[in-house]
Amino acid sequence: MAGTKAMNCSTSVSGVQCDKLYNEQTLSEFYILRNKNISGFDNFDFKLNIDNSTAIPVQDTIAIHGRDSKLLSVNLQFLDQHILYSTSEVLTWGTIDDVDYLVLHGLEGEDAEISLRTDGASHVKVHVGSGSVNYTLEKNSVRLNIRHQVLEVGNKPWSGICLWQLLLHLSQYLLRGETKKSDHILSLRGDAAKEDAVEVFASSRFTSIEWNDKRLHVSTSSRGSRIGKIAGPKSVVLPKLQNWYFARESPESLPSFDDRLWKNADKTSTNNPLPQPSGQPVLYASDYGYHIGHIWYRGHFEANGVETAINITAQGKWDTFKNVNFFQTNHHFPTGGENSIYSCWLNGHYLGSSNSSGNGSPHVFQFSNNELVKGKNVISVLVDGMGSDEEGGSASDLYKNYRGLREAHLLSDNGSENVTISWKIQGNLGGEDIVDTARGTFNVGGKYGERHGWHLPKFPLTTRKFKSGITLPHNFGMAGIVWYMTEFELNFPENSDNPLVVVFDMPKDQSYRAEFYINGWNYGKVIPELGPQDEFPVPPGILNTNGKNRLAIAVLGIREVNNTFGDLRLKVLNSYVFSGKLWTQTEAPDFDEKVYGTSSGW
Repeated sequence: MAGTKAMNCSTSVSGVQCDKLYNEQTLSEFYILRNKNISGFDNFDFKLNIDNSTAIPVQDTIAIHGRDSKLLSVNLQFLDQHILYSTSEVLTWGTIDDVDYLVLHGLEGEDAEISLRTDGASHVKVHVGSGSVNYTLEKNSVRLNIRHQVLEVGNKPWSGICLWQLLLHLSQYLLRGETKKSDHILSLRGDAAKEDAVEVFASSRFTSIEWNDKRLHVSTSSRGSRIGKIAGPKSVVLPKLQNWYFARESPESLPSFDDRLWKNADKTSTNNPLPQPSGQPVLYASDYGYHIGHIWYRGHFEANGVETAINITAQGKWDTFKNVNFFQTNHHFPTGGENSIYSCWLNGHYLGSSNSSGNGSPHVFQFSNNELVKGKNVISVLVDGMGSDEEGGSASDLYKNYRGLREAHLLSDNGSENVTISWKIQGNLGGEDIVDTARGTFNVGGKYGERHGWHLPKFPLTTRKFKSGITLPHNFGMAGIVWYMTEFELNFPENSDNPLVVVFDMPKDQSYRAEFYINGWNYGKVIPELGPQDEFPVPPGILNTNGKNRLAIAVLGIREVNNTFGDLRLKVLNSYVFSGKLWTQTEAPDFDEKVYGTSSGW
């Protein structure tokens, strides 16, 4: 198709988009057909006008159903043959023992018509094999009318095809390649989903055929091919996930927590297009180098004793901000993080959580009499983000939408109180200067356990903070972040591929948010009331398929009490004989106390 130019074309119906590519050197034409309504599901059966007086096919019609499309060839030379036209798509071609093979493909049950030029041939003979094939001999051509059906190999449908100069191979799953051993041995490499038959069209000079370095015992079929049986994959036994360790964290919610090494959130100007509210410090997390995952804020203030609540605006709501050159003035736009939440504590007492994809109003967290003290108080806010926005259309600034808090005001029965809150902020360890460059920027956020390496292999579970012998489901009680950890060992068969997923129970009566880590790698976020995904794939190389694995799960419970984390299990989706290059374990650092500390001091 190289060197073609676009031209107009037409069909017998108005609902089909027709685009023609014409090669002036070869005179070949290629017709691209599809539904004009790109979101439509209409069915069209029609004829294609290939010149002013010719419409194809002669018999039947071309089918474009729903969102299907076709690429049809006219006046196309292949090998020593010539296609006048074909309403079936050309997949490939090749020559075996001086016989030219053309492979066509189409949807099962659809009719197709192909016309081949026979100029100079004194005699034309058509051999009809299996399937519905009719032919018409004309003066200088032969026209074949076929109905596409699933081609069968050993009475079973095939799903893979590969072609070399001397080989046409039909198999159930995947042919990866040919290994040159000798002029008389055809050595093939391929994968298999089950014990099954393969069919090989190959040169007669190959007296022996091998499959994955083992001789394939074959028989000759009525159409000249050779058929043999290949072995399927061995069964895989998966361990049950049990012997769980459990620990509670979120010390950042306690008034006694030492935040002196945290950054002061006291900037007076921002790089964000949305300026901070008047009289408020900049609280956007990105201004302090935190862009990913959970972010903690701790606000210190002196209470008069009359304060009754705090009004907090955080990421993720649809808000109206006036006189901001962002999209347009007085326009509703998302400040990002759909389905993000933020949770709030006062002096260690849980005040509740707010879904930041609400209706746009800041959330008011009420105080009770025993939560606020006259004098020094600490308000702790944990923001659970859902990532940054994409840019959007027309070069918008959506990706600049802030993350974290926007503003916070203490309230009393008389309205807003003029009380200064001094804020501290903490995200992922190192901020933009991440400490785990192997696993990358998006692997962890600012949870206490993440900042102290709890998610990593070789983190010592013997610390007093972890309890053993936990079974799932598990009621972990009050709101906050908890961790579950276990180890399991896999022993997958040699030369096998076994796609594995971690399957989570999704109790719809629970409101928690869980992130899980396989050997230190963050591989998914589980939110039962949102879903719908409950199966999370983990690839080999991250997963140690022949050895020990560490599974760590961090769960944020947002109920005041009776937060219950559900059960989970391992599952292999399918098993395959694997003939490709075997994977190696991805190198990444284990827990290092010199980097992450000792998780002590609370």
